[in-house]
Amino acid sequence: MNASMPALSPPPGVESNFENPQSRSSLTVIPSAAIVGITIILVFTRMYTKVYILKSVGWDDYTCMFATLSSVVFLGFLMALYEFGFGVHQWDITYANLQSLMSKQHPDFVPVQEGKTLSALWGPTMFFTKLSLLLLYYRIFAPDRLTKHFVVIGILYCSVLYTSYLLLTFLLCQSTLQPFCMHEWNLFILISSGLNVFGDIYLLTIPLAAIAKLQMAFRQKLGVSAVFFTGIMACLSGVLALYYRIRLLRTPDMTWHFTPFLIFTVLEINTGIIVSCMPTMPALIQDIRSQVS
Repeated sequence: MNASMPALSPPPGVESNFENPQSRSSLTVIPSAAIVGITIILVFTRMYTKVYILKSVGWDDYTCMFATLSSVVFLGFLMALYEFGFGVHQWDITYANLQSLMSKQHPDFVPVQEGKTLSALWGPTMFFTKLSLLLLYYRIFAPDRLTKHFVVIGILYCSVLYTSYLLLTFLLCQSTLQPFCMHEWNLFILISSGLNVFGDIYLLTIPLAAIAKLQMAFRQKLGVSAVFFTGIMACLSGVLALYYRIRLLRTPDMTWHFTPFLIFTVLEINTGIIVSCMPTMPALIQDIRSQVS
């Protein structure tokens, strides 16, 4: 096949534009970088609070830092993808450029290597994000034995899910990408994404259920619960990422429609990290107030 040919036949009446194609690059990279930037700031304030104000650093803090580092690496790879042609219509990419995005190719030119590489980064990032939250719950709700059991179950669930995800990412479809293999890969992605969303919901319910059992006024419970309500955004982001992942399976113009999936994936990861930083904010605010007064 001629390497200068478009990677996908354009629609009727549309001509390929290899020189200056319409791109969604800025629509993805700028919001994603902003989200990661906010996350880094909040993680920094969390660690400052834990080290210098509370003088108590735990495993949830270390895993939070690992999750943040993984999120930054994920963002770096995302930005690299857009340097190679993601964010433009697939008919505005030459076959040669698209081939550089993948080690193997489907006859319909659906890139696969990007999915495997993103999975390799996404799995550990999501694992450390959720592990940080679970360890935080374990420390905060230590007196509640039932909540501790739910936390342990969550840790086991995440360990099995994301370890299996990472291993299968490299094991599936190694020899060829025949239609059956593509179907196997897509099914694996959808099931894993669905299980990930279930994990998001599970993590949201643990603190809310524990707070509901506390002996305090309803208004106080609502105030404490508000710290964890940011997790709703993580759940919604996971659901929307799954939705756009399904849409990706139904379009040949994958490089263009990959943008919303990536945005909500980045949002889900970083919202989870932000949620884990929220419980330290009252101590920081109180310290600032005491210094000002």
